[in-house]
Amino acid sequence: MIILQGPDDQLRGWICQQLKATHNLEIQKMDEDDHRADINYLTMMATTDHRRVVQDQFLHELPDDSPERFMLGMALAAAGSIAVTCGVQTPMGMRYASMDGLLHVVVADSFTSFNLMMDAIVKEWKSRMEAVDPVFNYMASGDASPDFPQTMIVGEATIVERGRPVRAFIKPTGCSLFLHQVLMQNKDRTRYYLTNAQKGDDREENILALAREIEHVKPGRIVTMGDVADRYLKDMGVKHDRTQHPSYWQRYKYHQRDELVKFLQ
Repeated sequence: MIILQGPDDQLRGWICQQLKATHNLEIQKMDEDDHRADINYLTMMATTDHRRVVQDQFLHELPDDSPERFMLGMALAAAGSIAVTCGVQTPMGMRYASMDGLLHVVVADSFTSFNLMMDAIVKEWKSRMEAVDPVFNYMASGDASPDFPQTMIVGEATIVERGRPVRAFIKPTGCSLFLHQVLMQNKDRTRYYLTNAQKGDDREENILALAREIEHVKPGRIVTMGDVADRYLKDMGVKHDRTQHPSYWQRYKYHQRDELVKFLQ
């Protein structure tokens, strides 16, 4: 998804028109009331395939440094989204547009050649879109660049809602939000890749998919959360560290969550 932000309405309009005409993209322009969309709506957008959508004025009222905002940024990054800032930008505005550094930002302004600007937007969008696995992209969260060693966190079973698998640990409530509260306490916020071991009913296909993810991400460390993930990694012969599922930590060890913070650092 290409997310257009910034105060230059005319420039955003030009970009929308050009992208629709040359790349057959779907343009979603939000009304004023939609700017106040709640976290459930935003999460639903992030968990569906919006790779060929341009979202004009993707605004919301999630407070800075909130786990909900962090979770949404990771989900959008996993879906191959980029942000385009249109008009004068402050450092705070750039940070907000990038979801605190989780999304790649292309700067667009009226002082740059329009053709060069469009080339930069399309090049970055295609690069991010093509990097998203069309089958298992919904399992990822965060920057999956193989150039950056990460901790891969492997959960248990994938949830299916409205006929689509939901990204791992991308929910605005419950243990998913608890896990993001824990991850936020590590200042290096892009070093996690979230997935699930059991993606479908076929165990062999699940193992192949997980092996492919590991090869793609090349994590510096793998952490399983729960017995299901632990058994998968043991059967695959892959070295990993093990801890309880976030639902266990939330229910039984909530006040000891600093232990989980340290374990995941």
